[in-house]
Amino acid sequence: MIFRITILILILFVSKANCQNSEYKIESKLNDIQNKKLSLDEENLYLYSLKSLNRSNDSIHFRIITNKQIVDLSKTNNGKFAGFVLNRITQYNYQKKDKNELKNKVEFFQSVPIEQSKVKEIINKLVASQQYHFPTDSLIPNWNNNFLHCNTLNFQIKVNNKLKRQKYDCVWGQDKINPVVSTIIENDQLVKDQLKLNLIYSSFTDNLPKGNSYTNDGYRVMYIFTQKENDAWLKSKPIRDYLKFKKDTIDNYLKLKLNQINIKNEKFTCFQNYNLEFSKNGKLKKIKVAKFDKPTLKNSSDLKEYFEEKTEIRKCKTVIRKIFRDNNWTFLDLKYSINRSLDFDLNGNPKLYDNTIY
Repeated sequence: MIFRITILILILFVSKANCQNSEYKIESKLNDIQNKKLSLDEENLYLYSLKSLNRSNDSIHFRIITNKQIVDLSKTNNGKFAGFVLNRITQYNYQKKDKNELKNKVEFFQSVPIEQSKVKEIINKLVASQQYHFPTDSLIPNWNNNFLHCNTLNFQIKVNNKLKRQKYDCVWGQDKINPVVSTIIENDQLVKDQLKLNLIYSSFTDNLPKGNSYTNDGYRVMYIFTQKENDAWLKSKPIRDYLKFKKDTIDNYLKLKLNQINIKNEKFTCFQNYNLEFSKNGKLKKIKVAKFDKPTLKNSSDLKEYFEEKTEIRKCKTVIRKIFRDNNWTFLDLKYSINRSLDFDLNGNPKLYDNTIY
């Protein structure tokens, strides 16, 4: 059985060049730690040259780690404050011949300093909240970890040479009735708001190399247009707007067609994702198996499995053609062809997707 992993593709447009933190250098480093068993501290040292708080001599030191950024705030024994925000993201590079095979990953990062007065204000508020004395999430009663693709918030707090590590998964999915949970959420929001972390991060991504795919959580992937691609995207806006206007009518019509069949009645299974192209009058022009679902000898246990899967795909395509054989929406008077994606659940029920980014 082949399980399809859906990756949310986010498109980042080319924006203004005079961003507030474009003056700070963006560095890159080959990310080859997937085969290394490193702790969080070791990973931060290896990728960003960030020393562990165990080696910090400051009287107070906060390090707040998310999938996008690392916020570092410190107060020396002499009462001086310092801090920075480290923006980070991973570029995914794929093989030229096989776009599904990862070639390598490159870490891009940028350090942006924080004004001393702002560091002082935030540290004082965090200290006053007493978070240093809080337990990590596994020790908090009724902490809910039953979420998919939920980010982790790590606090490392050193006060008077004593280091406390706190890990909180799915912070925004928790019940705020618990005062400890409420304070953690408030402190997270405090740092975001006071440092304008979203704006700083947006400025960082605006200045990344164009024409590449990036992720900050290993799940959602963001592709950044080149200038040429961005121009083409803007040029095609009238077409996208037109198709968006027709979208609901087309989808409802296709779903009516799909409701006429159940794969289980055809005595075989379809587990792949299929990309469909329809002409302006509704004729099914092309059916292609999504790249990530195409059978390969490399990923098959033997030749028998490979050819069996190829046979099943041919049967599935025959059924799909049968579903849309008498498809006709000339009444819509479409100006352009359209694309949809189709797969079937374990009960043989078809699921239709529109992957168009309007």
